[in-house]
Amino acid sequence: MSQKTLRIGEIEFPFWAGAAPLAGFSHRAYRDWMRQWGAGFVVSEMVSVEGLYRDQKKTWMLLDVFEEPLPWIQLFGKSEYAKWYTVARKVISRLGVRLIDVNFGCPVKKVVKTGAGSALLVSPRGMADIVRALKDAGAIATAKVRLGVETPLWEAFVPALEEAGVDAITVHGRYAVQMYAGVADWEKIKDIRQCYQGVLIGNGDITRPELAIQRKEESGVDGVMIGRAALGMPYIFRQIRDYVETGTYQKPSFEDIKEMLLEYASVYLQVNKTSTLVPIRGILLSMIHGIPHARHLRQTLSLVKTYEDLSLLLKEGGKG
Repeated sequence: MSQKTLRIGEIEFPFWAGAAPLAGFSHRAYRDWMRQWGAGFVVSEMVSVEGLYRDQKKTWMLLDVFEEPLPWIQLFGKSEYAKWYTVARKVISRLGVRLIDVNFGCPVKKVVKTGAGSALLVSPRGMADIVRALKDAGAIATAKVRLGVETPLWEAFVPALEEAGVDAITVHGRYAVQMYAGVADWEKIKDIRQCYQGVLIGNGDITRPELAIQRKEESGVDGVMIGRAALGMPYIFRQIRDYVETGTYQKPSFEDIKEMLLEYASVYLQVNKTSTLVPIRGILLSMIHGIPHARHLRQTLSLVKTYEDLSLLLKEGGKG
C-alpha cells in the first residue's frame, strides 16, 4: 500500500479513495465538503450531453467547476460521436476541464430509455465510439460501468473501451437490474483486473476503512470510489487515510457529528449563495443515520429550513 496517489492521464490525485458521483447530491458544495474530509478525488453528478450540445443554460450551470481543484465531470447520453466530440471541445475550451467521465452505469428508467447509461452496456461499439470522440477532442476519457445489465457483459465492453483509448475504468460491482440492491461482486472486479491493465477503480458497498483497504488489496484495483456511504460518513476518507498511515482511526462522537452538520450547512449556503437548507435535508439526515438516542433529532431535522433552525435544533433538541 505504498502508492497513496491515483494518476489518470497526466492528472495525479492526492489519494486513491474518493467520492463517487451521485445524481442530485454531487453538486459543488458536496464536492468541496468531500475534499475537506480527505477525499482524494470527487466527480460531478451526471450532466446531459444533449443539454450541453444544445447550449441549455441550466445544463451548463450544473458544471459548476470554477476554481475547483482537479475537476472531474461526468456526462451521460446516447452514442452519437459528433455530439460527444462537440461537447468535449466546448467543455475543454470554456471550462478548461479535460477529465471527462462517461456514465455507462445508471440504471434509472428515464435515462436508460433514451439509450444512455446502462443501456449502452449491450453495445461495446457504441461505448467505444463515445470514448473515441472524447479522446479525439483532446479529453482524458474515463468510464463508469456496471458488470452488465442482467448477466456479465464486461468481457466484451472492457476490451472495446481499452482499444478506444480509455484512460481509466470505474466498475460498480452490480448489474443494472439490481439497481442498488444486493451485494456488490468484488470477485468480478478482481476478474476484470486480470484482463485490464489500465487504471481500474472499484466501487460498491465500501462502508468501513478496513473494507476499503481490503477491497483494494484483494482485487488489485488502483483506487476505490465510495458513494452512498460517504453521504452519511464524509469522514470515512479521513479514516481511510489515518488507517493507511497509522493502522488506526477515530470514530466521531455525537457532538462531532452535530458540529459536522453545521459545517456542511455553512459550506452549502456559502457556495450556493442561498439561505435555505431544504435541498440538503436528505444529506443532513444521512449524517445522523444509525446514531443512537437521536430519535427526536431525526424527526425534526427533516423540517429545518435555515441555518438558524438547524443551530437551534442541535442546541436544544440534539442532546439525545
